[in-house]
Amino acid sequence: MKIVEHFGVESFDAVISTETLEHILDWRTAINDMKLVLKPESYIYIKTRSKRFPYHGYPHDYRHFESSDLS
Repeated sequence: MKIVEHFGVESFDAVISTETLEHILDWRTAINDMKLVLKPESYIYIKTRSKRFPYHGYPHDYRHFESSDLS
C-alpha cells in the first residue's frame, strides 16, 4: 500500500477499511499510513475479522483481530 505517496498527507476527512487488515502482512504500517492521509480532526473506521472467524487462505489471511488489538 502506498496510499501516502499516492494521495498525500492530510487528504481525507475519513478513511474506511472493511475486511482488509487481515490480508496485509504489515498491518501496523497500513494503519499508520491511513492515519497519515487523514486531515486533523478526521475519522478512521476499521472493520476486520475476529479471531472466531475461520481462516481462509486466498489470497492471504495473516491475522484475525479483537478490538483490543487495534486500540
